[in-house]
Amino acid sequence: MKQRWDTNLVARVGFSNNYLGHHVPKNTLLSVCLISYNTADITLAAIKSVIEDANRSALLAHQTEIIVVDNASTDDSIPKLQSLKKEISLGFTMIINKKNLGFATANNQAIKQAK
Repeated sequence: MKQRWDTNLVARVGFSNNYLGHHVPKNTLLSVCLISYNTADITLAAIKSVIEDANRSALLAHQTEIIVVDNASTDDSIPKLQSLKKEISLGFTMIINKKNLGFATANNQAIKQAK
């Protein structure tokens, strides 16, 4: 079954230098960049899936980082992500944007943080 990305889930982003959490493995092999806007449950499910897959791999278990750029969400995305951050053993960085600058900018922000 082919998956289709719902473009309605991809919203606009903003920019701030409000970076939370810089626990990044020394020799990162995999950087997973997620863009979030009012999609708390979907983003949390994606993060948990990445964690499960990385932990199944002896190579990636301690060499994976997750970077989430939040696009000024107005739902409970930020508190839920901050709570999950405390439980994650992989590298985890959150960028919280305050102003809407677009999806591409959010991806560029995440890539700049990638190790």
